[in-house]
Amino acid sequence: MQKKTRTGFAAGFRGLLLLLTGLSVQAVQAAGFSAAVSPPRFELKAQSGQVVRQVLEIYNMSNADEQYDIRSNDWNLQGDNLTFSEALTPDSCRPWVKLERRRVTVRKADKRGFRFEVHVPPGTPAQECRFALLVEGLSPAPNRIGGNLNLPANGRLAVIVYLSIGDAAPRLNIQTIRMAGGKALLQVSNQGLAHGRLQGTLAGTDARGQALDFSVSSMPVMPGETRLLELTPHLNGKRHTGALTAPLHLKGNLYWNEGAFAIDKRV
Repeated sequence: MQKKTRTGFAAGFRGLLLLLTGLSVQAVQAAGFSAAVSPPRFELKAQSGQVVRQVLEIYNMSNADEQYDIRSNDWNLQGDNLTFSEALTPDSCRPWVKLERRRVTVRKADKRGFRFEVHVPPGTPAQECRFALLVEGLSPAPNRIGGNLNLPANGRLAVIVYLSIGDAAPRLNIQTIRMAGGKALLQVSNQGLAHGRLQGTLAGTDARGQALDFSVSSMPVMPGETRLLELTPHLNGKRHTGALTAPLHLKGNLYWNEGAFAIDKRV
């Protein structure tokens, strides 16, 4: 077990951490660090007793050979607060994780596949194993933060891994749709054993008859969690930044892992 704990974006943070959830490639460019990884997250399935093998592609986008330190972390998402821990948390599945190695070198303007495995113990009940792979550059460069003060800065990427074991699956339910603070919000609960996400776009009309499209946030809803998801308005294909005039009429379908919700509601 590792002893040191790093939490969130403060304790032990030495660089830039970027977590993207919807793109095919996740990239960070910072002083002394220019890299990308693909995929930006893994969403996998396994049965008890199974060994899952995957490859993370690491791209060196700089003009020099680079070394990267790779380690696993536990993580927790509460609201919009994402925290990481190098120490094993209760019920961590990281003892099942085997990394190819701790440090890799990628030649300039090249890529390298990094292998990892998850060994699910026999008899493991249905659940979701979650951990992060942190990819950190090892070439610090001065990072001026004000006046004559320079501190070395490293870059870091985080790739979230979800592994659904057995019949673990989300069970999402839309509890309410409402307006609050000038925003359209969904209150969504998850009574399943794995995380879930909503996808889709609703057609909307405000009190002035203006037609808008509303895309739902792709933030994960964790098992046992109730979360507010924002419906982001778009006008003519661009994000609408003006005030929303209630009541709104929202209509359409929102989709998740196991089904869909038909929406036809005034809020």
